[in-house]
Amino acid sequence: MDTGLFNTVRDSLAGVSNDRRIKVILIAFVFGALLEATAGFGTPVAITSSLMAGLGFEPLYAAALALLANTAPVAFGGFGIPILTRATVAGLDTQELSQMVGRQTPLLVLVIPGMLVTVMSGFRRMLEVWPLVVVSSLAFAGTQFVVSNLLGPDLTDLLVALVAVVAEIGLLSFWRPSTEWHFENEPSADERESYDTPPLGRTLYAWSPFIIIVALFLLMQVPSIKAAVSSMQIAINFPTAAVSETTGLPAVPWPGLNEVVEQQPPVVSEPAPYAASLTTNWLSAAGTIILIADIIALAVLRVGPGRALRIYGQSLNQLKWAILTIASILGLAYLLKYSGITYTLGLAFAATGVLFPFFASFIGWIGVALTGSDTSSNALFANLQKVTAQQIGVDPNLTVGANSPGGVLGKMISPQNLAVGTSATGLQGKEGDLLRMVLK
Repeated sequence: MDTGLFNTVRDSLAGVSNDRRIKVILIAFVFGALLEATAGFGTPVAITSSLMAGLGFEPLYAAALALLANTAPVAFGGFGIPILTRATVAGLDTQELSQMVGRQTPLLVLVIPGMLVTVMSGFRRMLEVWPLVVVSSLAFAGTQFVVSNLLGPDLTDLLVALVAVVAEIGLLSFWRPSTEWHFENEPSADERESYDTPPLGRTLYAWSPFIIIVALFLLMQVPSIKAAVSSMQIAINFPTAAVSETTGLPAVPWPGLNEVVEQQPPVVSEPAPYAASLTTNWLSAAGTIILIADIIALAVLRVGPGRALRIYGQSLNQLKWAILTIASILGLAYLLKYSGITYTLGLAFAATGVLFPFFASFIGWIGVALTGSDTSSNALFANLQKVTAQQIGVDPNLTVGANSPGGVLGKMISPQNLAVGTSATGLQGKEGDLLRMVLK
């Protein structure tokens, strides 16, 4: 945004059509997914709602539509942080968990575009743009399924957004709805502000940071590069430490906690000490790859070191409370884990038997509704979901994965996100009105 290229990204989407039905899918659904992929933590709602309000949407609808759209991409938001957090806390394989979530959330994605248009303009008006609704749903859900199952969680949302926007603009290049829909109280056609699509070169230049990130993540999937990075991590981190069987990373026993707590049946088949070790994948972590991509993007966009440090400082200041919150909740999650509380709750939920997979999604829903974050909900309840699944004989990936599809639907009614939506659209104090609109 500091370079001014964000306006080009906005115009490249807003200039496609003046029809509000097309705009809500492109901005709230697709562009919101892109923002969720690269930022998360309320950013998509804040930016897309204010952007739509600035383009002429009624403020209450702009906030509500942004909240409704910010459901489908949340499970893989922030370069897969919710999945990575859940796998770490529950001690599950990240790729297997990504595959399970990638088979659950696409079912939700299929209804979101149609629901957005229906809430805004009604069912009959939605049918007038059904080709765009179908293409958006299939492109988004199909890409989410394929990427999450083949590549993992890191790139899922980013590739989903890029594929969906290309598919939609491709469709709109030869198809348009017969009539252009607007809100009743909008100005007449000759008085409305119009947006021209920027030249292709400038559009690609504005989108280049996202393209660089995708290219770098894909490069890290090359087996030879992946193996080299893994070897460097082991050599640099803790060359004399044992390698964890679950993560493949050096594991250093944590003093004062490792094997101090003892697990007892029925959590385990026989009494055993509870291991607590430190592992780090700083070189291959998503954050490191993003940082490298950012440095390359700074060079491409010709942003100097001083200006870059100022931007990083501003970003850190904006995110300081989110960082503190996530760190505190992760600490709480491990406290609940090693104190046995999550195991006790898991054994209690096991009493629901075969019905637990149904309740598993509601646990995620409650967690996100309370905390406003899918990552926080996963940190708190991932181990509980795993323990309960083990007790009732269900694959833990199923119930731990179900924490997200339920959780993402709780995001739209969380007080934190309602406040973000009203603040971004100038509706402070109207949180109740917004809640009534999105609750049903």
